[in-house]
Amino acid sequence: TSARAQLRQLAAQERVLAKPGTTLAVLALGLAIAGTYAVVTRRVLERTREFGIRLALGATGADIAGTVLRPALTTGAVGIILGLGLYAAVSRVIESRVYGLEALDPASLVGAVSALLVATVLAAYLPARRATRVQPAVALTRE
Repeated sequence: TSARAQLRQLAAQERVLAKPGTTLAVLALGLAIAGTYAVVTRRVLERTREFGIRLALGATGADIAGTVLRPALTTGAVGIILGLGLYAAVSRVIESRVYGLEALDPASLVGAVSALLVATVLAAYLPARRATRVQPAVALTRE
């Protein structure tokens, strides 16, 4: 067989191996979204009374949303930075194992970071929105 046919066969094998990796990556992203959503929702429920008091004292919905979103985004950013550091540390190994992949592929990095940031915002948005709709009178009577 020709060199071109061998390269096609090698690339086909890599694509077959990439499908389970892609599936696992999508599942991991889904778990990250679910986990972030659960943690942020729990924190909102724990702080419902506080949010009611803040709203009663004149805080705006944007203030409350910021209080909820800021820690979620900070945690997401720390995770992304740690992940990028780990990726940089093992990128040469990845490059030697996967045909046609550059060690620090900018498009992949930008795509992954963007997906994680969007996932973090989406996971934290609904609980933050719910926190802004707390009725002060109801929140103050809850135990």
